[in-house]
Amino acid sequence: MKKRSKAGTLFRMLGLVKPLAGFMVLAVVTGTLGFLAVQFIPVLGGYAVLNVLGYDTPLALKTIWILLAVFALLRAVLILITNKTIDKKSSHNPYTQDYAQFFV
Repeated sequence: MKKRSKAGTLFRMLGLVKPLAGFMVLAVVTGTLGFLAVQFIPVLGGYAVLNVLGYDTPLALKTIWILLAVFALLRAVLILITNKTIDKKSSHNPYTQDYAQFFV
C-alpha cells in the first residue's frame, strides 16, 4: 500500500467533496446564522425582563418583541432551508430523508 502524506490525503479528500461545495457553503452559512439567531433570543429575553423591572436597557420593549419574533422566524426558515436542500441532497439513507418531512 502506498503511504501518502497528510497533505496529500487532505487534498484528495477535498477533491472528492468538490461537487458538494455549494451545499457545504449553504450548510455553513445557514448553520452560522441559525446559531446567532438562537444565541440572541435569550439575550433579548433578558433585556425584556430588565426593561419590565424598570432598568434602563439599550432597546425599547416593543423593539425587543419585534426582534424576538424576527429571530424566531429566521431560525424556523433556516431549519426549513436546511431540511429541504442539504439533508435531502447529501443523505442516502431513506429514513433520514423522511425525517425532514416532520418539520414541514
